[in-house]
Amino acid sequence: MKAEKRKEDTARKIKIGAELIRIVRENSKEVSDELDFTNDLSLLVGALTNHMVLKRIYDQREYLRAEGDKRLNEWKLKNNKKRSKTDE
Repeated sequence: MKAEKRKEDTARKIKIGAELIRIVRENSKEVSDELDFTNDLSLLVGALTNHMVLKRIYDQREYLRAEGDKRLNEWKLKNNKKRSKTDE
């Protein structure tokens, strides 16, 4: 079951990669020769990988920030309830 899922995932990634390479090759006619990703596939893969890693880091940071805010608010609410009980 896991092997089949990995095969499907790999096939999907290969299709996406081929589509990206096709798009880059089509757009390379319009872009200057300074950024020529079409002939240097390792550079293209590296750029895409870096983008994916940075996006994952950004998403994780946003998740942790939201999760931290939620826990901080819960803690403040809990302490405010304790204080209000002691004040009464």
